[in-house]
Amino acid sequence: MKRITIAVIVLSVGLFFGSCSEKSDDQINEMQEQAEQSANESMSSMEEGAETINDKFVQYVEKQREALNEEMEDIEAALNEQSDALEPALEERWNELKDQKEELDEQYQEIKESTGENFEETKADLQDQVSSLKDELAQLKQELGIE
Repeated sequence: MKRITIAVIVLSVGLFFGSCSEKSDDQINEMQEQAEQSANESMSSMEEGAETINDKFVQYVEKQREALNEEMEDIEAALNEQSDALEPALEERWNELKDQKEELDEQYQEIKESTGENFEETKADLQDQVSSLKDELAQLKQELGIE
């Protein structure tokens, strides 16, 4: 008797869900489409946010490059004034700094053209280069008695 009761319950539940399955399939498909649309919107929003952050960083680096260019012009003018008494080691350091500035300019061009894939790595390298160049220029300016 218990087996028959259980079999009747199972059949009733199966028939009930079988009759509702068409509606359920439609609802499931609709929910799935909504989830996909929501995921696509979220990804688009994240990509736009990343592009904005990238653009702001590029603008920041551009300002840093302009400030470095001004400092380098000041140093070059001071070096030209002292060209007769210029130590070879100082001139060598100056040439190394100009080389570093060229590398920085190349990195800047790379980051302007980079995609999200390598942006973070390039960004970290560029930040290190800017910081290093700033420090070395400040030290050289101090040694030359500029500002």
